[in-house]
Amino acid sequence: MEPSIITIPIDREIKFKKVDLQILPQNGYLQSPMNTVCNLSNVKYYIRIYPNGYNGKTPGWAGIILQLFKRSAINIDSDIMICFESANFQRSLAKGNKNIARLRISKTSNFFDSKFFDNGELIVKVKGTFKITLPLGIKHHFSAHWKIKESDLEALKSSNNGYLKSKRFNISSDSDIKYYIMIYPNGNKDANRGKTWVFLHFQLGSKTKIKADFNFSIDSALFSRRLTNVLEESGGRGPFLCSTEDLFDPEKGYFVDGEMTFKVAGTLMIEKENVEPTVLSCKKGVASKAYQKHRGKEFTIFVGEKPLKVHKKVLTDASPVFTAMFESSMKEVTEKKMIITDFDYEIVNAAIKLLYSDSVPTNFTFEQMLLLLQFSDKYDISLIKDLLHDYFVKHLSPINVCHIINFTTSTLCAPKLLEKCKEYILKCSKESISIPNLDILDPHLLLQIFKGTFSKNLEIDNS
Repeated sequence: MEPSIITIPIDREIKFKKVDLQILPQNGYLQSPMNTVCNLSNVKYYIRIYPNGYNGKTPGWAGIILQLFKRSAINIDSDIMICFESANFQRSLAKGNKNIARLRISKTSNFFDSKFFDNGELIVKVKGTFKITLPLGIKHHFSAHWKIKESDLEALKSSNNGYLKSKRFNISSDSDIKYYIMIYPNGNKDANRGKTWVFLHFQLGSKTKIKADFNFSIDSALFSRRLTNVLEESGGRGPFLCSTEDLFDPEKGYFVDGEMTFKVAGTLMIEKENVEPTVLSCKKGVASKAYQKHRGKEFTIFVGEKPLKVHKKVLTDASPVFTAMFESSMKEVTEKKMIITDFDYEIVNAAIKLLYSDSVPTNFTFEQMLLLLQFSDKYDISLIKDLLHDYFVKHLSPINVCHIINFTTSTLCAPKLLEKCKEYILKCSKESISIPNLDILDPHLLLQIFKGTFSKNLEIDNS
């Protein structure tokens, strides 16, 4: 089973004011805002400018560092270049998977030379690629609380293996894993008699192996217990709670107003199985599939060193951006070629296939589908944007909805898709379906979604 690997091109411009840099002491620095590389793994980075030494090292030298935060990525290989175009300065950072990379710029005495600054600003360009290896597993978060009447447990106080069992719940709407809780006030076997035990049971469904990390708690009794297990078959795991005698002792605080509130929360890491083939085809592109084989492709798109031949009319019929380019006097028009550096060959090739009423490769990953959406947004290709909108709406799940929201708000403009994602989160909230990664969303957007849970849907009154 291969991990999912995605290559993210980057071309970012970051500005610092000269006056802010000039007042810094030795080893002082200015830091850029945090920049997101990959929403799916929440990989981020920032850069720092040190005008006069770094951490007590290299005094008298100006330098720059790039700090990378891997978050949920397994590995990151970077190939990044730092540029100050006004000074004709261009250097590569050390390649590889380090979290931090440092680079000397110049002596401090030369750094504040005007050539490094443009209108009082230091303009740093960060260019290159990040190759990100995403986790093999899918992580599900779950959380539940169970209110248990003291009288119901007291009825089982002297029983042998008597228990109460909660209702079963699905971990998420796109998983057949179920869980429930069982509590034995007088033990689940002879060896545990006189002791209260609690078990969290998992029914694995079609999954064969999961890693569970969960916490039991009863706040009123100051009880908290964390367990981590690898499960390869359905069954229960749980802790010893207390003695049966202590359970019903008012001084211990297990019950408040005749009820115990038992909480469980945690995560399940599920190994990825064979990925379902991507199905995205365009039966009615701007040209027929057969037309793709016709001669007369008078324009070439280069992605890296790989050429893609395409009919000029196909591009102009599909995209107002390409139309404007061909109506201009840009060198691409006279040379009959253009170079694309910010997308992989596979992404551009898939877009061209769709324009010719073809389909994307069946091994396309979720990450590549997002990049294809980004490509269609950049070149305003409505045909592909609409196809991908329908695709993502159809495949929304608790696992991917937050990543799609982040992508639509930080990388491109897709208001219709964003609205569908917000509606989906509201639906999950009403059905008590846990959604992981809510913490990666913008707090203002999250508050907006939360307020929507209190809104009523009005319908036409036909009475």
